[in-house]
Amino acid sequence: MNFFMLTTGCNIFSSLERYLSYTHHFRLQRIKFYPSDSHSTFIAEFNRIVEELEKKTNKLRNTVVFIDPQILHVGNSSSSYLLDELDPLNSSKGPAQLLSMLILATPEIHWVFLPGINLYGKNKVLKNKYFYTFDIDKLSNFIRNTIDFTNTGLISLFDSCNLRNSIREKIIEKEKGVPVRNECAAAIDEEISYALLNAYTAYRFGYRVWTVTTFEVMKHIFQNNNSNLKLDCDIKLVFEDLYLNFPDRNDEHLSDIEDRDDKFEGLANVNERILVTVGHKIGSDNKNKWQKNLSYLKFTFPGRSKVLYKPLSGIFDLWKKAGKWNWYKNTPKLQGDFTWPPKKITKLSDEGSGHSTPGRLLLIVQSLLKRSENILRKANSVEDTIQAATLALEAKELLACKTPTTAMKALSLQHQAEVETECMFYGVEYDFDVKSRIKDIKKEVKAISTWFHRSAKRRSQLNAEISILNELAQRYRNYSQFDEENVCINESRKLTNALWVNRNPLRWLIWPFRAYINFLLKSLNRFIFVMMLWVFLFGLLYWFIAAKQGADVEFIDSIIVSAKTFLAFQPPDLEFWVHPPRLEFTPIRLIYFIFPAVLGFIHLGVFISHLTMILMRKTGG
Repeated sequence: MNFFMLTTGCNIFSSLERYLSYTHHFRLQRIKFYPSDSHSTFIAEFNRIVEELEKKTNKLRNTVVFIDPQILHVGNSSSSYLLDELDPLNSSKGPAQLLSMLILATPEIHWVFLPGINLYGKNKVLKNKYFYTFDIDKLSNFIRNTIDFTNTGLISLFDSCNLRNSIREKIIEKEKGVPVRNECAAAIDEEISYALLNAYTAYRFGYRVWTVTTFEVMKHIFQNNNSNLKLDCDIKLVFEDLYLNFPDRNDEHLSDIEDRDDKFEGLANVNERILVTVGHKIGSDNKNKWQKNLSYLKFTFPGRSKVLYKPLSGIFDLWKKAGKWNWYKNTPKLQGDFTWPPKKITKLSDEGSGHSTPGRLLLIVQSLLKRSENILRKANSVEDTIQAATLALEAKELLACKTPTTAMKALSLQHQAEVETECMFYGVEYDFDVKSRIKDIKKEVKAISTWFHRSAKRRSQLNAEISILNELAQRYRNYSQFDEENVCINESRKLTNALWVNRNPLRWLIWPFRAYINFLLKSLNRFIFVMMLWVFLFGLLYWFIAAKQGADVEFIDSIIVSAKTFLAFQPPDLEFWVHPPRLEFTPIRLIYFIFPAVLGFIHLGVFISHLTMILMRKTGG
């Protein structure tokens, strides 16, 4: 774990450093916070602090930053900043605005506000107690709980504490389209990879998520008798492993769902409960327990429940099998209040808010994308790829489809990181739902392209889709996912054809031929079937011509002649045509032989070339 303090001076830092070193035996590091007096200083301070934090940590994970109340002091001892002041779009260059930017730019960090900072909102409702305490008399107890909670697995990446969401609520007062997440979910699994994948999936589709990988975190979140740390919202959706075996469980047996709900009262009150399990029933005890669990979920548990079996085939498949899919639209169901892409996107004009993202949000986005790209480039674990995907997702949502070039980059990075996660994770099936991913990409690219001028909108949309799909194809190729790669390549080929025509409308004359080749290349089975279909059709034509002339010809003979002409490029069998009766070889009748031979030559040439490329990809990686 990494513990820092963001501070303007040395006194409070030195006191807290000595206290933590003596009582908890860890080192507190200092991050100096300098007040800004100009826009250039403001920007430089933001970049410096992010870079310093990144340099002193491992990808900013497992990091806690305590905030010195003095940095938010407004000039007299009787006043302090409200949580409402944490607004990056406020015209002020004050410390609250800089702090809000740092919080949005570092989703991995658990930010902790020390006493002296009043975090009441306008409606005087106390905000989440996981990231601050207002009572100085309870500071020692609060710090101990924070450290214990953090050391046992608190993951801030999915905004479980509602801090980033509170800042977003301030942003949307000025900048429409940035989504907020008003409902909570939880992902419970002692295997960190499964917990992160389930948590990211829920976060992607509109929930703030508690990631539960230890018994202590489970107690903090789902035991209602813990008065020191209470949730700010009820958990509506839970992904949980059936056979939990937390490393710190102290011989607690949690595979009995009814007994689990007795221990953790909060679980019994969730609306939707998705149990993800390997589903083994080895031994009579496990069989009986399995039946008891199913009976409890069906007849006693008041909410909706569903059992999913590992392995699953990625993010979209998990969401589908969880029952969170609009099958008639073939789109994912989003959490009720969560909207993405923004439904009402202002068209490019000189009126309204314009087409560009505010400069401060763009600065945050650039920081997020830079770190996402760096993490993805060096990723060697599922934890890395999910972190990269979340950073890109945060950047994309803060842009709200504006500043389209940067938004396209964020979208591309997000999907690349998701693909890397699915390919790298041994707990998923070999085949992935690429078609749903492509449809999701098209929907978002279309929304982003709204901000391009209408004369370039379609071309920009096609270019972006092709670029993203080519990147994904390369990712799939690196992991020998050839079927998924082929789906991306085929879709990219189709879009390239559309782009080629878009640049010159006269090319519509050649478009049918290119479209036909693309149709053939979608799969080898389709290619072989189409060639056999041509043989059959030409055989039927030959048989019809011979029968019309009164010749006694078997249909199978006409098929054989067609196959020889189409597949072997040899001259037609004259015995078939001239006995009896004799046919005169007019120019029209010569077409019967020339056209099939040429068509067959083209098909076989393309087929052999395509087959060779597939074999080279599969053998060479």
